[in-house]
Amino acid sequence: MDESGAAVSMTTHAVPFNGLDELNISLPAGWYQAHMQLKDGMSIQDVQAFYPHIVEGKVTTQSVLFEVGSYNVGDIGPAGGLVFHAFSDSEELDAVGTNNATIHGPIRSTIDGYSGMKFFDSGSYLELSQDLAIIPNVFEAKVYVYSDHLATDRVGIIAGNFDGTTGANNTHTMGWEVYTNGNPRIWWDGGTRDIVYNYDVRKDQWIHLKWVRDESAGKIRLFVDDGDADGKGDDVFEVTSWVRNSSSVGTPGAGNDVYLNATGRKLRIGSDYPNTRQAFKGYIADVKIHDDQENLVLQYPMKRYLEAAPDDLRMLSDGTVTSDSSLPDYETSTSQFPFGSYGAAETYQNLGAGKLSTENLVAIGGATDEYAPRLASVLVHNGYDDWFLPSLKEIEQMVKVLHNQYNPLSTFQEDSLYWTSTQFNATAAYIQKFSPTFVYSTFVSSTTPWCVRPARFL
Repeated sequence: MDESGAAVSMTTHAVPFNGLDELNISLPAGWYQAHMQLKDGMSIQDVQAFYPHIVEGKVTTQSVLFEVGSYNVGDIGPAGGLVFHAFSDSEELDAVGTNNATIHGPIRSTIDGYSGMKFFDSGSYLELSQDLAIIPNVFEAKVYVYSDHLATDRVGIIAGNFDGTTGANNTHTMGWEVYTNGNPRIWWDGGTRDIVYNYDVRKDQWIHLKWVRDESAGKIRLFVDDGDADGKGDDVFEVTSWVRNSSSVGTPGAGNDVYLNATGRKLRIGSDYPNTRQAFKGYIADVKIHDDQENLVLQYPMKRYLEAAPDDLRMLSDGTVTSDSSLPDYETSTSQFPFGSYGAAETYQNLGAGKLSTENLVAIGGATDEYAPRLASVLVHNGYDDWFLPSLKEIEQMVKVLHNQYNPLSTFQEDSLYWTSTQFNATAAYIQKFSPTFVYSTFVSSTTPWCVRPARFL
C-alpha cells in the first residue's frame, strides 16, 4: 500500500516454512506500508510492516518476523500429529518437582522453530512459588536476543532475587543476566562475585548458557552452546576471558556458600524484585537449576504445546523407525518394544518432563539397542526430529484428551498398553492403558514389550 493506504501491489506464494527467503517487489520511489499474512495451515498470522522509503536506484530490504502456530487442543500440529496439551498462560510447571512459577506478563511464543517465553516489557517475569532453599551451583537456560539490541542497553536478568536494598539484606542475593554488549553476567552473594564474560549472545539464534560454580577450582565457569543449543556434545565451549571479574568481599573465587531462603525471597525469572529495572528483553526457555550435589532441583521448559505423533511407532524391516502408517509395510512391522534396562536413571512424572527423562535414559542405554526411549528419540516425521517418549503425566493427558475426549481422531490401539518415560524403579517403568474409560498408569517389568507413541514440544 502507498502512504495513504491504497493498494499498489499484491502477491501470493505457497512455500515450505523455510522457503520464503527473499521476495523481490519493484515499486516507484516513495513511501510505502506493507501488510503481510502467513497461513501456516491452521490460521493466518498478520504482520504490519514498517513504512519503507523506496529511493530510486536503490534496494530497500525489509525483514519480517512471524510468530507461527496458534493451536487448540485437538488441532493437527505442524508435524502431522494432534495437539494434546496447551500449557497455561498463568502458571509454569516445574517439570522435575513442585516449585511451580506464576507468570506475570511474558507470553509463550515460538521463534526460529523453538518455543519459549517472550519477555517484551518491564514488569514481565515468572516468580517461583517457593523459596529456593539450596545452593544453586549450576544454572542454565536458553536465550534468544536480537542482533540489533543496543550495545549500551543491558538485555536484562535471566533469573535473580535482588530486592533493590543495600547492606545485610542482600548478603544472600544472586542473579544471572545478560549485561551490556550482550555479555553474560553472574552476580553472586550480594556482589562478592561479579563476573561479566567476554561473549556476545546477540546473534538472532537460540544460545544455551550454563554457569557452573566450581568450588574446588575457585571459579564460576560459563559454558556456551551456540550450535544446536542443546548444551551437550562438541558444540559446548567454555568462556575463559572476562570483561569484568571483581570481588568486593571475601576471598576471590567461587564465592561464599549461602542459602537463598535466608532472605525469604523467591527467585524470579526474567527480572528481579525491582522488576522495572533490568527486565529481560528477548526469549528464555529451558531454565534448570542444580544444587551443590549436582542434583537437578527444578526445570521450567517454558513451552507452548505438546503434540502427539500421528500413529504408533514401528520399526520397518530395513530398520527404519516411523510413525507413518501410509508406508507399505507399516501394518506388518514390529510395533511393540521393551523399555530397556538402565538401573535407576533420573526420570520424572510431571508435564514437561518427558524430553528430559528420555534424554537421561538414552544417555545410559546407548545408541544402538531397540528400546522404547531411544526409538522415540530417533524418530523423524514430517521433517521433525525432536520427538521423545512422554512422561507419566504427559501420556495420561494424551489418553484423556485424544483417546477419550477426541475419540473419533484417535489412532491408538484400543485397550493397548503404552510406555511412558517414567521409571518406577531400576527394573520397572510406568505404562498407560488406552481404553474408553480412563485408567490410571501402572508399572510393569522393563523387559516387557509394549506400544510406543512419541510426543514433541510445539
